[in-house]
Amino acid sequence: MVPLSTAVWDPAWFHDFTHDYSYQFKDKRGIWNGIRAEVFNPSSVATLSSCSRDCPFKGTQCEFKIKYKEYLDTLDFDDIMQRFEKLNKQIQKVENTNIDYTFVLIVYETPNNPCSERRLLIPWFQEHGYILTELDYPISS
Repeated sequence: MVPLSTAVWDPAWFHDFTHDYSYQFKDKRGIWNGIRAEVFNPSSVATLSSCSRDCPFKGTQCEFKIKYKEYLDTLDFDDIMQRFEKLNKQIQKVENTNIDYTFVLIVYETPNNPCSERRLLIPWFQEHGYILTELDYPISS
C-alpha cells in the first residue's frame, strides 16, 4: 500500500519532519511517505475558509461539502485513474518490481467527522465503479 495525502496540511511525519511538502521517503517499515494526491486536496474549493468547528451545518447543507462535491464532479475520473497507473509504474520502476500497489487516500478529518471530504470521495469513487474501504489499523509504536 502507498499512502497518498489529500490533506491541505500533511502531518509532519509524512515528510520526515522536513517541512518540505515535496519530500518523499520510505520509512523504516518500507512504506512510501510524502506522496500527495493534490487533485483531491480540498483547498481547491474556494469555500474552504467557510468551514469551521462551529459550523451549524454539520451535514448535507454544509457549503464546503456542496462546493467540494461540485468540484469532484468536474474531475475526469479516467484521467485520475491514469495518474494512479502512472504513479504505480513509477514506484514499480524504483522498487524494481511488478507488484501492483494499492493507493490509500489519507484525509485530514477523522472518519466520524461529518464534514470530512471522505464522505464525498467514497460515493464519488463508487459512482465510477470503485469501492473505497476505510482502513482501521491500530497505531503502534
